[in-house]
Order: sequence, then C-alpha cells, then structure tokens
Amino acid sequence: MKVFFFLICCAISFNSFAQINPTDSTVQVIAYWDLNEQQTYAVTLDKIRIKDCDTLSSERISYMIDMKVIDSTANSYLVECIYRDLKSDNNDQLLKDLRMIAEQVRVVVKTDELGMIEGVENWKEVRDFFGKSVQMIKEKYKDVPRVDKIVKQTSSMFMTKAGVENASIQDIQQMLTFHGAQYKLGEMLEISLYTPNNYNPNEPFDTEGIVLLDEINFEDYHFVMRSNLEVDSEQLTNATKQYLTEMAKSLKVPAPNFDQVKALTNVTNIASRIHETGWIMYSILTKEVRAEGEVQIEERIIELM
Repeated sequence: MKVFFFLICCAISFNSFAQINPTDSTVQVIAYWDLNEQQTYAVTLDKIRIKDCDTLSSERISYMIDMKVIDSTANSYLVECIYRDLKSDNNDQLLKDLRMIAEQVRVVVKTDELGMIEGVENWKEVRDFFGKSVQMIKEKYKDVPRVDKIVKQTSSMFMTKAGVENASIQDIQQMLTFHGAQYKLGEMLEISLYTPNNYNPNEPFDTEGIVLLDEINFEDYHFVMRSNLEVDSEQLTNATKQYLTEMAKSLKVPAPNFDQVKALTNVTNIASRIHETGWIMYSILTKEVRAEGEVQIEERIIELM
C-alpha cells in the first residue's frame, strides 16, 4: 500500500551522512543513494480469503525487483524498477496468467531528495504495457465467459497516472513508507494521511494511524520502524458500493443489494528494518479488510538480496 506522510520534519540536516543520532536516539529516514547504485529485492505476497473460519481461497505470488538509481539531482532521484521471475500457485490459469503479465515491466519511480515518492515517471509506458498484455489475455481466453469482467476490472486499474501509481508500485510504496521524517526512539506519533483508492484513484481515502521508531542498532547502522494505519470506514464502504454498482451496469447485470451491507474496515500494519542509507533491508506488510463476516488478508514480505 502507498503512504504519503504529511509530517513536519524536525531539524533535518543534510550536513552529515548519518541518519542515526546516538546522542538523542533519533533517526532521520532519508535516501542517501548514489547514481547507478543497484539493489535486488525478493518479494513474497500471500493473499487469503476467510469466511466464518473457513478458508475460501489462498494464493502466493513471488517475484524479484531489480532497482537502479538512474538519475540523481540535488532534489530528486529516478529509480528504475524491473520485475522478473514472477511465480504464482493459483490453480485458476486465467488469474494466474493475469498475475504474470507484470514480468519484465519497467517502472521508473521519481522521489524527492528524501526518498518520498512523487510518482511514476513513465506511467504512460506502464499503462500501454499492461493494456497490451491484458488484451492478449482476453484473446487467449475469449471463449471463457467471465473473461470480459476480469479484463475490464484489470484494465480500469491502469487507465490513469494515479491508477498506474496505485496498482503497479505497491511494493515500492511499502519500502518508502517512512521516508521523509525524523523519529525518536519509543515515541509514538499520531498521523493523518491519504491511502490510495483503487476504485477511484483521484479520491484517496482519509487514513489515521500511529508510527513508531521501535529499535536502533547503533553498531550496524540500521533501525526498525512500525506503523498501524486504518482507512476511513465510511469512505471505503461508499467507494466499494459505487464501484460494484458501476461494474454491474457496465456488464449489464443486476446491481448488488446493499441494504444489509455493514461497514468495511481496512487496517494495515507495516514493520521495516532500514539501513541508514535509506535502503530497506527487510519489510513486512499485513493488511486486513473485513466485510460481512469475510476477511481478506494480504501479507507482503520484501527482503534485500
């Protein structure tokens, strides 16, 4: 999930390389990256649906991301991300093939000088890549009745710049969640921010949460950050209803009955071990979305290779 922190960064100094200050146990999460510097990450994403204690479905997706700093200025970075070695254990071949279309996609992420994401620089290239790939899936499975619905759902995610940024770089957003601010060991910060809305990228959800600098390793120059974030339930519920209604209309099927639908909740926890250079060493995200007795759980683990 992408998170933009709107925090006041206290006394951030660029005169020293160190982000870790042992005198007051504070940490500044800033990107200190060199031009042409490269890192490779292994990512594992588990998706599970549970209803009334029964597992309805489960899927594991794994892949590698090769990241390279291709431009560096006084106030920005461009980071090229190439996705490879995608694998999925989904038994539904159509859905499995849809997961695999990201193989070898090239995404260029722009950040500010602190490492906070400003957007996907080549979003049109990414849009066209996924658009072409989805049409190939549609042609391959043209005799499958549900293919039109699935293709429409997938295509709609990549139509705009905001959509591309929401859908294609959730792992990078996770990596850079804590960048751009200063934290003090053991001090819990209450924050207000925005969470991307996959149903309508132009209307992100209000989100409240807490952030904590949980641990500092002074000898090995890394630290552990944690966050707990909850999306505004009313906004999430209304956006979901609107999306399902519009989808039903486009597919010319009856709209769902929302009379008895209870409020949806979306809670995300992130824990990341970060080197003082600003590169993630290990990060785990757990998201739970609850509605009508059903729980959808996502767990994404990112590990530096």
